Amino acid sequence: MNKVFLVGRLVSDPEPFTTRNGINQSRITIATQDNRSRNESYFFPCVAWQNAANFINTYLHKGDLVAIDGKLTRRSFVSKEGKTVYITEIVIDMINSIGSKRDNANATNKIPTKSIDQSFPEQVVQQDTSETKSNNNTQQNNNQSSTNDVEWFDEVNKK
Repeated sequence: MNKVFLVGRLVSDPEPFTTRNGINQSRITIATQDNRSRNESYFFPCVAWQNAANFINTYLHKGDLVAIDGKLTRRSFVSKEGKTVYITEIVIDMINSIGSKRDNANATNKIPTKSIDQSFPEQVVQQDTSETKSNNNTQQNNNQSSTNDVEWFDEVNKK
């Protein structure tokens, strides 16, 4: 079984590409930290195709906290110098935007939580935190819980 689950922050803004065949692609690098040794950070190169790439290029930015589900792949190419270069990367099947540094700075104006599941083409799931006034109290409690989770994750990763 080849399955990868990661939660981490985008190291830089997504790099959008279009193949010669017109297929959209996005490359990102996700930084995570080891729970056992908080001094170690790991950087994972990831690639997304088509709908997931469109989602990433539209909604995600440097510093955003994301959760990904994908598979590990290895590819190679010949460099300009004539050497074979091998690359191991994660191909993203599903990605969820958990939050951003902008959310932590201004928790009352949170952007909607979004996700895309590559196994269901053209499907973007969007949960708006300002749906109706009748749900305001419940939503505020949920938002506070989510904000606390993100803050906890940030605190854990700082150590």
